[in-house]
Amino acid sequence: MLETDARLYEAPTARLYEVIREVPEVARRVLLVGHNPGLEMFLSSFVQPSLPLPEDGKLLPTATLARVFVQKKWADLDEKDGALISIIRPKSLPES
Repeated sequence: MLETDARLYEAPTARLYEVIREVPEVARRVLLVGHNPGLEMFLSSFVQPSLPLPEDGKLLPTATLARVFVQKKWADLDEKDGALISIIRPKSLPES
């Protein structure tokens, strides 16, 4: 199922938490697409431990995917409830 939500456009961290808490419990995976700096601030507050900033100063450059694992229900998510699995930057993908 694909849903769009205009609240994600240039959303601050608090709004991103609001949106994610409204995800139906039947959803096992969620892809949250948005803009910086909101997404970087959200990710930094959501995952534990703290995320080191890469040398280029950008945690989530354009088209970067952050995979996060959560154990709680969507409605109960709060700061530091996510565990970072990986950050996949476009430049790290094979060119073929």
